[in-house]
Amino acid sequence: MNQNIIRLSIDQISKFVNDTNTDLAIGRLMFLSTRPNTHKLNISDDVLRKYSPSIRGKWVVAEYSTLMNDVTNHTDGECIVGIVPQNAEVTFERAQDGYLEAYVDCVISKLYATKVYELFKSHNYRSVSVEFLTDADPKIGGDVHVFDIKAITLLGLSVKPSVPKANMQIIQFSAKQAQQAEDFYNRYNLWRMSQNYTIDKSEESLSNDDWSNIDKTELRNKILNASNKNSLVKSVYLKIENNWETAPSEKLKYPVMQLKGDKFVYNRGALANAKARATQQNETDVLNKINSIYKSLNIKENLDKMADEDKNKGNVVMNDDPSKKGDPNATTPKDDPKPNEAPKDGEGKGEEGKMSEGQQTQSAETECKCSAEEIKAKDDKIAELTAKVAEFEAKVTEYEQKIATMSEESAKNIAELSKLEKFKEDTENAQKMAVITSTLAETKDYLTEDNYKKFEAEGNACKFADINAWRNEVLANVTSDVLNKNKMSQNTQNNDHIEMPNIDADANKKHGLWD
Repeated sequence: MNQNIIRLSIDQISKFVNDTNTDLAIGRLMFLSTRPNTHKLNISDDVLRKYSPSIRGKWVVAEYSTLMNDVTNHTDGECIVGIVPQNAEVTFERAQDGYLEAYVDCVISKLYATKVYELFKSHNYRSVSVEFLTDADPKIGGDVHVFDIKAITLLGLSVKPSVPKANMQIIQFSAKQAQQAEDFYNRYNLWRMSQNYTIDKSEESLSNDDWSNIDKTELRNKILNASNKNSLVKSVYLKIENNWETAPSEKLKYPVMQLKGDKFVYNRGALANAKARATQQNETDVLNKINSIYKSLNIKENLDKMADEDKNKGNVVMNDDPSKKGDPNATTPKDDPKPNEAPKDGEGKGEEGKMSEGQQTQSAETECKCSAEEIKAKDDKIAELTAKVAEFEAKVTEYEQKIATMSEESAKNIAELSKLEKFKEDTENAQKMAVITSTLAETKDYLTEDNYKKFEAEGNACKFADINAWRNEVLANVTSDVLNKNKMSQNTQNNDHIEMPNIDADANKKHGLWD
């Protein structure tokens, strides 16, 4: 998929008196809608409803400017100031103007984003920016078919929103609203948002609780909100894929521990369930980890043998219930003549400590079903994106053909222009030579040999635009030479006239007879 990142700038509280929580402030986001935006991206009702939940678990960020005493815009200096809870409820409302709006709750840290939090006291309406990856091109616009939100940015009061009316406001909790606040925090598990849980992998703490009754999403959210989430993830999940922080629901697999009080412990049913799924999907690394855990918990059953037997029967391996040790109603596999060993003290006692075969089978079917649904959803999404990619590639091919045609036409025009320029140059050169030839012919008799050669060279070297100036220069020189010659001629005549009396005086001399 050609992912383009889009940044949509989607742009009293008097005082926060008697807040029920001194660490966190609760914000209400109207973060996206179907209204027209400046990027000309068309978001339909269906697309908004389908992909808006991607905002869950994403950070609220901002850059605070001390100089402006306000947050700014999208910059490299943005810092985390809050978060949208993993299990936040995304709701939709139809506005009076007919457009669909998406809402969600978020939390802002009062302790670590104090200046940002204080801004809402003077103006409890801040523009926000939703940053998401999408298949649409922000430079072109058009229909959005899929998007994945990455962050929410708080914007300054001077920043105009791209999608009108989208904003964030702080929810004020007074003393009379204490119960409402408490319900809110309990709903999102925010009281324990930064709690540090302990991990107990001992045999004595092994839990027999029904794994199918444990909310896996709530379990994951508590882990992700814990201060020691990295160590919890490594202990609770047997398969952790790269970049799990960005998509924990997809990349954290095979959970085998549950939370009991403030402590994570192994769950017997979770181990059996993970064993069955790993066997089906041939997850060797996961199976090795499970076998190692079984050894550390001193679980003696040969589960590999049982898995092979049930696999040969065409059944899902879900009946290797270690909690049935010592149960007189339990049956053993036909190929294994040895009965199950008696349970240790504290193991499998009472109805609560037992997990029936039907319960385990139901648990496996539930998880397998969920996995199949997830796979189908992914396949549908891949098919949808593949179609979009094919459409995009077709458009690219079309544009490339147009560019090739335009390039060919441009080359023809350039060649034609070159011919015209050559024709113009030849014409101007011919006209210039005609002026040079006629001018020199007219003035040849009045120019010295040196001047003639000089003007001929200058004429050949000058540009067409300067040829008239060259001609005027030649004519001016000729006029000057003619005047000089006439003056010399007059001087010569004057000298002859002065000498005449001398001739006449000699003629009047008296000569002798023989002269």
